[in-house]
Amino acid sequence: MQGYEGKQQFRKHFQPNQQSSIERKTPCPPLCPQEADSSRPPIFSNPNPEPLIQLETTTPPSDPPASHMPDPRIAQRKDSSSSQHYSSQSNQGNPGGSPQKPIVRENSPRRRRFESEIPPPPITLSILAELDLGRIMQNHQLRHDVNFDLNLHFRPNNDREKGDDKVKKIKCFWQITEVAFNDAADWNCPEALQHIQTIFETIREILKSLVPDTDHGAIDDRLDVPLLLQQLEKTQLNFPQLAHWLSNLLRTHCAPMRDAMVMDMVQLVEFGALTGDTNYLVQGLKELFGILECMKLDIANHQIRSLQPLLLEETVSFEQKSYARQMKMGKCIWKDIAEWHHDRMTYLLGQYSPAQLGFGRIESQAGEKMSEFFWTFTHTICWRDEGKDLPDSAFGFDMQRVKVIRNEINDLVFLQQSVDFYRRHTQTYTSEKENESVQRIRSLLGSQESPSVNGNRLVHDISSVCLEVARQNPKLCSAEEVQSYERMLERLTRDNGRLQRVIYQDLLQKMFQYAEKYDLLSPGAILASWNPVEMKRVCSHYEYVLHDLARRIAHMGILHWKVWGPRAYTVSLGDLNDVFEEDGDF
Repeated sequence: MQGYEGKQQFRKHFQPNQQSSIERKTPCPPLCPQEADSSRPPIFSNPNPEPLIQLETTTPPSDPPASHMPDPRIAQRKDSSSSQHYSSQSNQGNPGGSPQKPIVRENSPRRRRFESEIPPPPITLSILAELDLGRIMQNHQLRHDVNFDLNLHFRPNNDREKGDDKVKKIKCFWQITEVAFNDAADWNCPEALQHIQTIFETIREILKSLVPDTDHGAIDDRLDVPLLLQQLEKTQLNFPQLAHWLSNLLRTHCAPMRDAMVMDMVQLVEFGALTGDTNYLVQGLKELFGILECMKLDIANHQIRSLQPLLLEETVSFEQKSYARQMKMGKCIWKDIAEWHHDRMTYLLGQYSPAQLGFGRIESQAGEKMSEFFWTFTHTICWRDEGKDLPDSAFGFDMQRVKVIRNEINDLVFLQQSVDFYRRHTQTYTSEKENESVQRIRSLLGSQESPSVNGNRLVHDISSVCLEVARQNPKLCSAEEVQSYERMLERLTRDNGRLQRVIYQDLLQKMFQYAEKYDLLSPGAILASWNPVEMKRVCSHYEYVLHDLARRIAHMGILHWKVWGPRAYTVSLGDLNDVFEEDGDF
């Protein structure tokens, strides 16, 4: 999966609401053509344009008829900053003859613009193919993520470094496109025409993939690429007429919510053609690619919503078959799971008694083995440094969720420390203001990723809490006392083991309750059983966060157990070799 992702983390080009990956940097032009600058002549169109589609019977003569002559007004633009993009095509020195093509030398800057590698269009048929139904049904990450989000959907993925690289390539592509449209009027820049040809062909391919077969003939007629290039070369291409045809086609097949985007596209193209400003023309093309992307996303997201019940019920069997294929290819996933579980159990039993760690039991057919798994699974999430971490071969599709839970546990520990510190050092605090105090501290804390003693996030949060304490005690706190409070709270943060173990005990207890409940439910019933609105109404913030963390850990654990538990956790470490010699079927 390279181009798109669900609301959870997927892959490279696109991440599980945005309408489009294209952000228009140029404001929309005025709706009325009369508001445009009339001093700038039309671009790529004759004052009396011929029909958009023409039948070519023979090779054009060397002296083209007058109707095919480029508009001489294009060379007379008053904007001197743009005149370099167009060459004079007047016949004053060659009366009655054919227009003289400008000479473009092989080493000219215009040629060198296209010598470097040109990135592909931002949206191509191969990228959108990742949203096809067949690819969705074989997407292991998506089919796993659908168990954890009723509203899972695709969206463009412009996050992190890969997203930044993608944005840079898209920007470069459209800059080159603007140069290409300016140079295409010179007739002697085949690289520019080749670039524009790629754009037209991409639009045609994507359109045909989005509309019924009955419209393919009309698309082939209207988007006859050789004819469009010939019209562009002779400055006869009627962009507004083409934009209106695309508008009618798109609004026939896209969702009503996309109509505004379609009208913006038409408006930009018309304004660009009227004023001769290729920047607006390129903005219109960017909007068109954004519309095509949104149409494909709408189709894919509708398919996910329709198929979600089926995907949920087939989760266990699908994952078992997928892992079985991987093991037949040589992956020792069973061994990774068994070694992690054995290592964590050995460490825990050597350091703590079951009573100290809150060892629980789940009433199920698996009995003690299932309880041991949830013990080691929860302990690994909460105390990742005390033994082996979760094996990526078996938990790889959950690692992003595990990372988020670990960060939220750290945030909860720091929040409780801050609230306790606030209580002890604020004279105006009363038990009646408990919820108010917690909300106040929560509003002060940052929203970046997990706190680190040496990180800017933690330094900022400590300073914010101590300043709030000083604000509540203005007559008692000096600048030196605030710094003393900061040092005190930082020491508490470094030595947070006691509070973390208290939270762990509460979390483990609730997790076993959810695991026992979820063991009797189907994947769809598990997903529908959580009611955050009701839970927030009856619980304090601390209790709500604990319930939310516990049920998410239990949900991941029970799904993993249903896929692997019957084999990986009921076999002793000494019998693993016998298991690995089998064919990998569950």
